[in-house]
Amino acid sequence: MNTSTQTHVRGAGSDLLDARTSGYVKAYAVTAILNAVIVLLKEKIDAVHELLATVGHHWVGHGILVVVIFFGLGAFFSSQNKEMAGSTAVSYLIWSTLIGGGIIALFFLIGLF
Repeated sequence: MNTSTQTHVRGAGSDLLDARTSGYVKAYAVTAILNAVIVLLKEKIDAVHELLATVGHHWVGHGILVVVIFFGLGAFFSSQNKEMAGSTAVSYLIWSTLIGGGIIALFFLIGLF
């Protein structure tokens, strides 16, 4: 197996993700949770809702903000030049998705009662 063409692993049999991939995994994890916080802030604070709506619709503003956060954090974390095990990356992705989704679900479930 020629590992020189693989950019996501260090060598054959290694499950280490390179610094860039690791950085963007961390960026996703943080952004997934921040996204939930933004939803809560937008729902509870009219000024945040209105600020995000300045681009046309609040969901468009929300989406732009989340994308900017993701790419900004991805660049920052990637610049730290730290590798990550593939299993750690999967854990980050799963847990941050569950936490972010859980925050939003819990918020709206509480709102029902």
